[in-house]
Amino acid sequence: MDHKKVILDILLDKYEKRKEGSDRRVMIQCGKLGDLIPGIESDEYTVFLESMTELKKDGLIEFDWIRKGHIIDRIWLNLDNADKAYSAAKRLPMQQQAEEAAWQAEKFAASLKAEWIKAGLMSDCDALRQKKKLFGIWKQPHEYREKWLKALEYTDQHTDSTVTMRACSIKLYSDSKYFEREIKSPLASWIREHEPLLHDTDELEERDILAYVGIFMMPEVFEFCGNIKIEMPGGVTDFTPMKSGGCIVASCVDSIKSISLEDIKRITFIENRTNYSQYCLSEKTEDEFVVYHGGFYSPKHGKFFSMIYETAKNIPAYFWADIDYGGFQMYSRLRSNIFPTLKPYRMDESSFRAHKENGLKRDRQYLNKLAELLNRPEYSEFYPVIKCILQEGLTVEQESFLL
Repeated sequence: MDHKKVILDILLDKYEKRKEGSDRRVMIQCGKLGDLIPGIESDEYTVFLESMTELKKDGLIEFDWIRKGHIIDRIWLNLDNADKAYSAAKRLPMQQQAEEAAWQAEKFAASLKAEWIKAGLMSDCDALRQKKKLFGIWKQPHEYREKWLKALEYTDQHTDSTVTMRACSIKLYSDSKYFEREIKSPLASWIREHEPLLHDTDELEERDILAYVGIFMMPEVFEFCGNIKIEMPGGVTDFTPMKSGGCIVASCVDSIKSISLEDIKRITFIENRTNYSQYCLSEKTEDEFVVYHGGFYSPKHGKFFSMIYETAKNIPAYFWADIDYGGFQMYSRLRSNIFPTLKPYRMDESSFRAHKENGLKRDRQYLNKLAELLNRPEYSEFYPVIKCILQEGLTVEQESFLL
C-alpha cells in the first residue's frame, strides 16, 4: 500500500470540502481510519511511520504522537504547501479540476439547441469557475461525466420523441441497464434543478422528470374516453363503443393521419389516473371527450394533445388537477402551449373549501413560493383559490374528491 498517497488523498479530500477562506487545520485522527492504516502491532506499521516521517520532512504534513516514536495520534496538512501535496499525491489541484470541468461543460453546451439545457450548463460553468471547486455531477470522474453528458445530449436532440429507458441505454451505452443503474438519478436531479418549470414543482419523482424529456420506464400509453375516431395509414379505428375508455401507444402518434370527434360538446383533461377512471365510469356524459393528462406531458403526449386541439378548436375544454402549485403549473402549460381556450375545472375557491378538511398541510417555504404566483398574470384565474390556500396553509389533492 502507498501510505503516502492514502493519507494525502484523505487530507486533500477534507481540504477541498472546507469553507473558502477557512484557516482551520485540515486534520485526521489515525484511530478513526480503520483499515486504511496498518495495525500498530504489525511490521507494516513501521513502514507507515517511515512514510509519514518522510512526508513531514518534505513539509507536507505535521503530526503528533500517542506514544512518541511508536504510535501517531493526529495528522494534519501543511496548508502552506498544499500545492506540493497535490503534486505528491499525483492529483490536480481543485482549482484546476474545476476549470477542467468548466471547460467540459462549456464545450458541450456550444453544440446544444435547447435553451434551458444550454443555460443550465453555462450556469454550472460559471459556478465552477467562481467557486473554484467541484460540486454536484461535476464531482464525478471525467469519463463518467462524458457518459452523463451523452444522455443530456440525447434529450436535447430528441425533444419531439419518446424512448424507453432501456432502449435509450442500449443506444447510448450498448448496455440495457446502464442508464437506469448509473445515469437516471443524477440526470433527473440535474434536469429538475435547471428546467424552469420543473425547478419550482414539488413532489416529482424521477420517472416524471425523465418522462418530461421523453424517456420512459415503459412504453408511453395515451388514455382517453369518448366518441373519437383515429385514422391511420391502415384504416380508421372507432373508439366510440369503448365506454370505459381506450388507448394508443406513443409510437402510433407519428402515423396518425387525422382525428375526428363526433357530437362532442366538451373536452375534459384529468391529471390523476384514479380520478380519470372514476370520472369515465360515473360522471362522463355521452357528448363529452375525456383525456387522461398525467403529470407534465411528454413531447409525444404534447403532439397528441395538439392534434386533439386542431380537431376541436371550438369545443369548450377543461382541466382538472390537484389544487396546488403543480396543478396550476400543468394547467398553465397546457393552455399556453396547446389549448388557449382551456378553463380550470374543480380547481376554484368553492372546490377548495368543500374538500379542505382532507387537505395536505404545507410548510412556509411552499406557501411563500405559491404566493409568488399572485404576481404572475397567467395565473390570475387562480388568485382567489391561491389566497385561500395561503390562508388555510394547505392544498387539496384530486383524490379528495373521491371520498
